[in-house]
Amino acid sequence: MRIVAKAWEYLSQWTEGQASNFRVSIQPLTEGDGALYWAKPIHNALKITVDAAIFSELENSGIGIIARDHHGSLLEAMTRRFNEVMNPSMVEVIAIKEALSWAKDKQWNQITIESDCLGVIQLIRRSTPMRSVLGKVIKECRRLISDWNNVEFYFIKRSANMAAHELAQVSHMYPDRSFDRSSVPVKVKTCILDDLNE
Repeated sequence: MRIVAKAWEYLSQWTEGQASNFRVSIQPLTEGDGALYWAKPIHNALKITVDAAIFSELENSGIGIIARDHHGSLLEAMTRRFNEVMNPSMVEVIAIKEALSWAKDKQWNQITIESDCLGVIQLIRRSTPMRSVLGKVIKECRRLISDWNNVEFYFIKRSANMAAHELAQVSHMYPDRSFDRSSVPVKVKTCILDDLNE
């Protein structure tokens, strides 16, 4: 009976994670969630924004990740392209995992990660184990989080995430690339400047 119950739990989580209208059960937002405008992190901290894009016609998916310092200046940005069409929640979780790995490799300490996917942020905050492919990536995120004393996650509105959104949208044209202030695509640079003028 226990095996059947676990199988139903796995199937339920897998079905939920595959749904195009993926939603986590309603939970109260954390203070700081739902920002309409991008805001600078506190002194000596870094803010990393992530977004994902699905390119069905090209049969691939991509992510855009942007790191900025407490002045709002671009430190670095990166893209990744995956040669398969994934559901949006999976690509968003992968974007967060990649951001955490990247920050760890860079030895960045005090970081905030922001995404405009509320469901994914809530899943990462929860401690509930998930026996699914999505759950495995979330588990890896939690493992990476354990390497920091101070990492925070926030849900932000798309309007506060336009730079990462624009970068994700061109990830199929700039696959697996890193950018600095001089090489970042013009639309992304414009979004970063607009964020500083809000």
